[in-house]
Amino acid sequence: MVIGYSITGPDNDSYLFPDGWGKSICEVYDFIENREKYIDNKFRVKRNNFNMSHTYDGATIVSQKFRDFCLRHSYVNVKFYQIEKQPGFYLLKVDTIVEFDSQRRRTRFEDFREECKMYNSVAGADPVCLKTKDCLADGFYRTDLLFGSGYEQHPLIIIGVETFKKMMFEKFKDIHFSHVIDVYDWENN
Repeated sequence: MVIGYSITGPDNDSYLFPDGWGKSICEVYDFIENREKYIDNKFRVKRNNFNMSHTYDGATIVSQKFRDFCLRHSYVNVKFYQIEKQPGFYLLKVDTIVEFDSQRRRTRFEDFREECKMYNSVAGADPVCLKTKDCLADGFYRTDLLFGSGYEQHPLIIIGVETFKKMMFEKFKDIHFSHVIDVYDWENN
């Protein structure tokens, strides 16, 4: 049974925090948790024709249309931070957390850093396996786990089935939707 959808967009050929390149998770953890503090007047989204896109360093950027959709449907668990140099584009943050089932998905955790008790690399996010088997309510969620390496680590963004239907009605053509299923076929083998 489909319990929700993960949503992603294309890369936008941009870096929000180019100074983070090559640094360990411990050195860039503040950036990962507080990307909105790193938006400055120099940052520009290079490919700005998408409703949802991602920087190379894991920031999710959305359009005015995406923001208006969320406001119109009163999604209170999403925050939008204006890109100073580009009105109509925002950094997206989602507050509501859903637990990712890393054991079920066989997610790989690599390069543990003792100084901050985190892994520098986390791989194995797709297909999305959540701990809940219940259908997600209308709204936006983020995974408790961050995926990627170093400063590009980011949560997955998940939406409820009703949210998916509303987004399809709005015709968000450049957003990729992937089913989140309670039990995948490969789990029964």
